[in-house]
Amino acid sequence: MKDPFILQDGDISGGALSDGLSRRWVENTAPIASTGEIEYLKPSLKRIRMRFGFIIFSTLLFLLLGRSAQLQVIETKEYRAAAEKNRLRLVRIAAPRGGIQDRNGIALTSNIPRFALVLNPLDLPKESFKREEVLRRISELLDIPLDELRANAAILRLPIAPITLKSNLALEQVYPLLITLQDISGVSIETASVRQYTGGDSFSHILGYLGKIDESQKNNYMARGYSLNAQIGKSGIEAAFEDVLSGVDGRKYVEVDAKGQIQKVVALKDASPGTTVKLTIDAELQQKATDILAAALKGLHKTRGAVVIMNPASGDILALVSLPAFDNNIFNGDAKMKEKLQEVFNNPDHPLFPRAISGTYPSGSTIKLAIAASALQEGVITRATSFISTGGLRIGQWFFPDWKTGGHGITNVTRAIAESINTFFYIIGGGYNDFSGLGITRLTQYLREFGFGAPTGIEVGGEAPGLVPTPDWKTENRNEQWYIGDTYHLAIGQGDFLVTPLQIARMTAYFASSGKWTVPHLSMNHESPHHPAKAGGTGQAGIRNQENINPGIDLQNIETVRQGMREAVFYGSARALQTLPITSAGKTGTAQWSDNKSPHAWFTGFAPYENPQITITVLVEEGGEGSAVALPVAKEIMRWWFTRDLTAK
Repeated sequence: MKDPFILQDGDISGGALSDGLSRRWVENTAPIASTGEIEYLKPSLKRIRMRFGFIIFSTLLFLLLGRSAQLQVIETKEYRAAAEKNRLRLVRIAAPRGGIQDRNGIALTSNIPRFALVLNPLDLPKESFKREEVLRRISELLDIPLDELRANAAILRLPIAPITLKSNLALEQVYPLLITLQDISGVSIETASVRQYTGGDSFSHILGYLGKIDESQKNNYMARGYSLNAQIGKSGIEAAFEDVLSGVDGRKYVEVDAKGQIQKVVALKDASPGTTVKLTIDAELQQKATDILAAALKGLHKTRGAVVIMNPASGDILALVSLPAFDNNIFNGDAKMKEKLQEVFNNPDHPLFPRAISGTYPSGSTIKLAIAASALQEGVITRATSFISTGGLRIGQWFFPDWKTGGHGITNVTRAIAESINTFFYIIGGGYNDFSGLGITRLTQYLREFGFGAPTGIEVGGEAPGLVPTPDWKTENRNEQWYIGDTYHLAIGQGDFLVTPLQIARMTAYFASSGKWTVPHLSMNHESPHHPAKAGGTGQAGIRNQENINPGIDLQNIETVRQGMREAVFYGSARALQTLPITSAGKTGTAQWSDNKSPHAWFTGFAPYENPQITITVLVEEGGEGSAVALPVAKEIMRWWFTRDLTAK
């Protein structure tokens, strides 16, 4: 049988051979072709190559079509968003800051239109050398150190966050910048505003000032929607009511060209302005009290003092003066103000220090009001209890003097207040011979109930708690034993006992209002979110809920203390107030604090006596005698207040 796969002898038809020659296949042999004969294979090889190429081409085409479909169908939204991002910008519209007014609607702040030069890192060249060139040009044009631009934390950390390079630019400064910077990509001029304080230096500690967000606070404020360039309250009302004053920034989407210049606004959401805060302060009274205190200090060649004026029934603070003061406007970022700012920082009298709420001093005899009320309340004495003042008390080798040599003779509690008789308060505070006084435990307890040793709860920050010393405190801080002399000193407001002028004013308001306990406050229509009295004891160390504190003195005992303050005007240390056109009451104080420096001068009082409208507390650092220095300041303020046209208030 023949193998069917062996070609038989015969011609190969169909024109397979290009040269017309016949081929013969013999079983089990292969033909040996000549060079010419191989030509018949070329068409077959070409067809094979074409088929292979077609397969490759088809495969590539399929892949390209598939990718195209993916781009057009599957990833369209993603790439469209990326394209939009390249030409759209989200621009923040700063909310106008709320104003601050006095109780009568007098504006104490304003927002002045200004411009800011802003760098948008997103529009800077991507190549590092080109970016460096842009920064160099900006540095030269604006006189900003190149290292400062390079080191700007916002550029390194948030490359898409706009950075304010220069703020507080006036309109006349903007025009040349627009011309100069028009060919620099990534730099633009934006509208802004600068906080202007219009009330004068006397309001500096009350209002505070604005500043940049600290590095440690940036995450917190950014989470609350602030921009890195935002100005926030740093002290005073500006800080205490930041959440109220700041408002809510607006947004607008804008289309920009290759240089980052705005072409059109695509979408807009307007900013919500901050809310106006109305203060309890009377602007005229604040300025007058400042002027009177400043004149007194100048006459004494002194520079430091404080005045606190309150409405005793409501707790409204009508004036809060701390001297020396400063111009809040030096913090507005203007380069011209840098020199003045440095002067304030270098001033040895520390103008930034709010003495009325943060300064702590021995109270001197002003504290005798609280000591007398405590002894009456505890039954240690009655209105009729009397002691003989012979010029002081001797305990062993120690002598505790009265201020009057030879003493005051027989005295009761109202006379002791009126003439500020130390002997009487030594005895009711610490006891003497067979008479048991309050003792240190009850003494410190009542002082704390009068609010000493803790901030009052006023809205603004930085308030000092003062100090009520105890035996444990002395052991821990001095490694010393507590002696009867320490109790005597505490009973007359000397030794380690420290108070603020605001604390003395609040104590005085308690007696003026016949026992109404209030939290001193500066705002009429808003409560600060950071108000210590509402914070449940959080915040500054030592803050307690001041609304829950009340000395709890019976009305008859309060009236006894009030009578002693009134007698001080009749025949005691406050006799100078007799010439006022209204009735008044008060208590002077002279606080020793150094062996080689003058004592601090105090006065605290209220008027009219029958229906008090104001309480006033004056402190003059190193002023000397309270009756000779602090009282005249209070007298002039009272005279002005009660003789001005009250209908204008």
